[in-house]
Amino acid sequence: MRLAALLVACLPLIAQSSRSSVTKAPGEIVTLRIYANSQPGRAPVALKWELVFPAQVMDMEGDAEMGDAVTDPNKSLKCTLRNPYTYVCTLSGGKKPIADGQIAIFHFRIQTTAPAVTTTLRLQNAVATSADEKEAALNNTVSTVIIR
Repeated sequence: MRLAALLVACLPLIAQSSRSSVTKAPGEIVTLRIYANSQPGRAPVALKWELVFPAQVMDMEGDAEMGDAVTDPNKSLKCTLRNPYTYVCTLSGGKKPIADGQIAIFHFRIQTTAPAVTTTLRLQNAVATSADEKEAALNNTVSTVIIR
């Protein structure tokens, strides 16, 4: 799974991770894009993850959106605020595997009162579910946001 526009890769199926960063000013939007990238024949039918964001300096704008790789009309993306800084998200529905590509998009607005600081957006406790209902834990990922 990859996070882009703050690009971070993680999927145990490819066992890689990387870091990325973006620099923004107070009042600007940070767009977080989550990508799936599976080995051939091993794409999951459902994904679940936690998105941890710095609520003291940014607010989520609107709801999470499904990415253009989610073409199965039976799939849905549901994100629930667990606490002031964590969303728990599930992409599931139907028996078709989740295609590689962009699967979710989040927009965060940096608060106008945010100080100059370096902070992070984290994807953690991610789990992929296969068609035979086996679960596999995914790597945690981190993207850095530099507020200038």
